[in-house]
Amino acid sequence: MGQNQILPLSTMDKHSKLMMASMQVDNLEKLFEGNQYSKYLNQHLTYIKYEIKRQLTNLHTSSKISE
Repeated sequence: MGQNQILPLSTMDKHSKLMMASMQVDNLEKLFEGNQYSKYLNQHLTYIKYEIKRQLTNLHTSSKISE
């Protein structure tokens, strides 16, 4: 596969999906810049952003435990 092609979601592992979700949240924050409601929109994204980070941490921790 070329470097710009994205794997189908069904073939991605949990870590890859969470990393992609994190990047999408970052992209949304950038898109909201200059929007008169950006503060309101970003407040809601904050919950999603930290939940993704929490899940990534849990995934990383559980993989270390199982090794």
